[in-house]
Amino acid sequence: MDHAHELGINFFDTANVYGWKKGEGITEQIIGRWFAQGGGRRERTVLATKLYATWETGRMSRGLSALNIRRALRCSLKRMQTDYIDIYQMHHIDRNTPWEEIWQANGRAGAAGKDPLC
Repeated sequence: MDHAHELGINFFDTANVYGWKKGEGITEQIIGRWFAQGGGRRERTVLATKLYATWETGRMSRGLSALNIRRALRCSLKRMQTDYIDIYQMHHIDRNTPWEEIWQANGRAGAAGKDPLC
């Protein structure tokens, strides 16, 4: 990732399930450890992550419910050791959750910043 920055690449895209070990967000952890090294890494990076799929065993964590959006965002922020995400994406359409709930939850999450749930 340092080499990518040296070459002018500053956009990194991940998701809460990449690495496919439920509940761990492996690639988000890798990015978090890299950011923790300092040196302006976070400030020079445009960061995107996504939610949708089941990412924790034993919790109601599938889809785009307001509860899942809040939990997934908070946990992603913690894993990536950052206070903000530049682009937060929905991995899939969730036909079981009303659009109004999805948009309201995204709006509240953006307005609230991070919260120490995880």
